[in-house]
Amino acid sequence: MNDRLVACIDQLYRAHAPACLGYARALCGREVGEAEDIVHDVFVKLFHQSDPPAGEQARGYLLASVRNAAANRRRPPQTPSGATGRTGTDVHPAGRTAGWDGPGRIPRPGEMSSLKPQLVE
Repeated sequence: MNDRLVACIDQLYRAHAPACLGYARALCGREVGEAEDIVHDVFVKLFHQSDPPAGEQARGYLLASVRNAAANRRRPPQTPSGATGRTGTDVHPAGRTAGWDGPGRIPRPGEMSSLKPQLVE
């Protein structure tokens, strides 16, 4: 494995893992094990990239990756044909799942100010 890649990911992990873990815990209802798994998966995927994010864009990229990984865990598993097993009655006319944009939706990193007290515990 490329030593430069390992050093870059190590630096990203040291700088951003605490924020990623706090965000994942807020998204997972404080379930520490699931939050740790999500953050682990996000950083493992960086090893498969030829050019991981750096600089100012890294934090936003990592937090968005955590949000997406948490959302993917909430989705029902797909069948081999790609169907989710849902009926047409619970799909929004615009193609979104009914309730997905409702109270249980996952906040974006810019909306984190309301979660800040939870993140510092």
